[in-house]
Amino acid sequence: PSVVVSSTIEAFCAFIEDEPQLYRFLVQSAKHGSDLSGPRLMSDIASQIAVVLGGDHALVRRGLETLLGADPDIEVVGTAADGVEAGRVVAETIPDVVLMDLRMPRLDGTKAIAQIRAEHPTVRVLVLTTYDTDHDIVRAVEAGAVGVLLKDAPREALFRAVRAVARGEAVLAPAITAPPLGRSREPTPEAPPERQHE
Repeated sequence: PSVVVSSTIEAFCAFIEDEPQLYRFLVQSAKHGSDLSGPRLMSDIASQIAVVLGGDHALVRRGLETLLGADPDIEVVGTAADGVEAGRVVAETIPDVVLMDLRMPRLDGTKAIAQIRAEHPTVRVLVLTTYDTDHDIVRAVEAGAVGVLLKDAPREALFRAVRAVARGEAVLAPAITAPPLGRSREPTPEAPPERQHE
């Protein structure tokens, strides 16, 4: 019987992880008890975009949390100061979008993105960075990021990017010159060999 119970629990956990909104609803209910007047109702949860912030600067995280909190369609459900913590927070909250910095301690943003995408394929990652070099951006895209935005982007651009990434659309800041998202893995065609003149 214990084997059956264990298998049932594992199957249920796998099911709710594929249903992020249901997962967050159950977490909210557990925190507030059976009184659902405290947490939001399921319909409210479904209408908002859940976001996790990952970055090593506390002031930047708090600023982003305040900024995003001003949009009624977005809710910050967790924050992380490094890549390891980001993975843990994502596993606990199963957000729609992760706003990730690339330069972080313990586990950098690129490796954290790869880990999150491997373990939680429904979670989409939007990179928010001050670095606009092709190398950094291509690495992030190859790791699984679906959007890249610079930190000095206007607030409305940030809101639009979060919504677009939540819908599964690719986002690339105009100032960034990296290859288009989704094409970074394409091999560069080899030039045909030169014919020798007889």
